[in-house]
Amino acid sequence: MKFLKIPMRAIYCFMMLGDKGAFSAEKMPSDLFRDGVSALEQERPVEAIAALEALADRGVQDGAISYDRGLAYALRVRLGAGQPGDLGQAVHAFEEARILSPDRHLQVEAAKAARTVRLEIARLQRQEGNQVWLEDSTPWDQAVLSLLPENVWAIGSLVASLLCSLAFAVWKHSPAFAIRKSGGIVLWLTSPLVVVLGMGSWKARSHRLTREEGVIIAPIVRLADEKGVPSAVASHLCEGIRVQVKARHGMWLHITGGFREGWVPSGTVRMLPK
Repeated sequence: MKFLKIPMRAIYCFMMLGDKGAFSAEKMPSDLFRDGVSALEQERPVEAIAALEALADRGVQDGAISYDRGLAYALRVRLGAGQPGDLGQAVHAFEEARILSPDRHLQVEAAKAARTVRLEIARLQRQEGNQVWLEDSTPWDQAVLSLLPENVWAIGSLVASLLCSLAFAVWKHSPAFAIRKSGGIVLWLTSPLVVVLGMGSWKARSHRLTREEGVIIAPIVRLADEKGVPSAVASHLCEGIRVQVKARHGMWLHITGGFREGWVPSGTVRMLPK
């Protein structure tokens, strides 16, 4: 399989690593990271995955580490030693890198890598006669919210409110008719902006605090109803699809994604950071 080439690069993020768990009692997180990068560059994906997953288990979150973990899973598949779910794990790692990294270049590279792996998943699934969706289905309101960062919605709402208040004061108290008319026009123009930007700011904050998302990491997941009874044969999701978690019940998750909705075992979804 000829997707994803392993870049020879050094990533300087040792200072943010802290000892938070147990993979090897003798190794510090910085050593695990160095081992993971070294194994990745030497095309030893099993060792790279073990080291980088150990960092994830310790709660270490960094976009570069997630990106390397995705490369390691993809490399294991490319070398012909892939395990079931490796491609889904790769997509999850790249999606995680997009969320965690402040580096715009790395965000773009992670998005390209996730897309490449999804195309490979689609190719393999079509060979088996399965219908697949490459991307998750995004509701229109979430698509609108994604156009601007949360702080832009908040600042815009504040500025619109101040302009609206000033325009109201001018319209109400100015003795000059022309000035009152100008204030009324500004008031008429800014009032809808206050509503739209205010709602956008509230929805963006609510989305950040309450929305839970993950990636399917099992090769094929059959959707079930609330009683755990499998749905129709066509109601399934393949690995790599980004899903939204709507509810939890025991070891089951109620998810939406890939134009499908239903319950799946929690172990088939790996959650993304908020």
